[in-house]
Amino acid sequence: MISIPDDILKERFDTRLLRGNVLRTLINFPIKTIFKRLLLLNINFNLEDIYYFLTTSSTKWYIENKETEIVKNNCIFIKKGETINNQTEDMVIDCRKVYIISKSDLFNNYKNHKLDFLEKFSQDIINRVDNIIMNSKLIAPKYLSKIIYDYHSGN
Repeated sequence: MISIPDDILKERFDTRLLRGNVLRTLINFPIKTIFKRLLLLNINFNLEDIYYFLTTSSTKWYIENKETEIVKNNCIFIKKGETINNQTEDMVIDCRKVYIISKSDLFNNYKNHKLDFLEKFSQDIINRVDNIIMNSKLIAPKYLSKIIYDYHSGN
């Protein structure tokens, strides 16, 4: 196997960090470590903190609660095949909580073949995400300037 120097890997990694991009990587949860798809939210990827929403293909709870305010106002349902990122199952983007992972942890996953870059979501989906972020009562204001364009200018 050919070993690619870290500086070249880092450059490749950094160029794929885009707002709206989806990646699949190992995430450590208190109970277990599993692969999850993350929707990248940063407007500046020069930061060490990477902000994201989780997506899930375990949609049962969301479907059962789709008429509740919490789900209606904070989640986006994507039907199977609607995007390149969910060709085989329905997906939900859960916008209730902004998660943070260090850029160095993501890079280590990338370097160790535990991270795949998927495709960027369409502008329509990103607009829907942005609308939820701007109207959310659940997202702490301290995150807004890091995850939404023109937050301070009101646009």
